[in-house]
Amino acid sequence: MGQFKSFVKGLMIGGGLALLFAPKPGKDLRKDLMRKADDTREKAEDYADDLAEKGKTVAENVKDTAKTVGKDAKNTAKENFTNMKDLAEKSAETIERSLEDTANEVDTDHEANEGYKKPFPKTQLDPKIPTTDTTGTTGTTDTPIYPEK
Repeated sequence: MGQFKSFVKGLMIGGGLALLFAPKPGKDLRKDLMRKADDTREKAEDYADDLAEKGKTVAENVKDTAKTVGKDAKNTAKENFTNMKDLAEKSAETIERSLEDTANEVDTDHEANEGYKKPFPKTQLDPKIPTTDTTGTTGTTDTPIYPEK
């Protein structure tokens, strides 16, 4: 915009100096001034049109870039979610297999021990015994107080 203002100022100063030093009669001078004014107006309109076109182009580029960035971010988020979901499912499967293996080992070890006794039937259990686990949660257990004879 600064270039345009400088251009207009230069035209006005040049036109003023031309009037002062012009060896032409008034009628010819007026025609020249009208022609120069029309040329200046046309150049200003062309300049404004160019600026408007450049502004539209920049706006379209910004809009396209924003859409692309938004789509990329959305796709990245979906991929990350899918990866995390897959990882969680695999972890759950691994934990489940590990628990099953541990349970099988405990059963095998327990049965292999000498003196293995089957648990008391429910009818021989004493009343439930209050307990507290490692997290501080209280509850009851069905563990008998007296061992089987």
